[in-house]
Amino acid sequence: MEGIDIQMSLDTGSTASRISLAEWERLGKPPLQQTTSVVDSTDTWVVIEGECNVKVEYNGQSALLPVVVMSEDCDSSIGADWFQRIQFDSNAIFDEIQVSAKERL
Repeated sequence: MEGIDIQMSLDTGSTASRISLAEWERLGKPPLQQTTSVVDSTDTWVVIEGECNVKVEYNGQSALLPVVVMSEDCDSSIGADWFQRIQFDSNAIFDEIQVSAKERL
């Protein structure tokens, strides 16, 4: 993102991609557009600093995409708003997941 590596999780339940205020500062503080607060999945109001557009590069793909900058500390995540513009390698993503079988009693 903007030439800086930022680790993000894939959040298929989120409509918007997000980063923390600290990550936004690492990106050089791209101009923020004012946006409204949102309600999260627990029905809690979440205050956000704003939204900005950032250049995203992934597996040879490049796009200018919106990202919400959160007021509070949070994990950076990719929401559904990026899915149409960037083709994610689900094989590489799911290779990181480890599943262990439960022992039978």
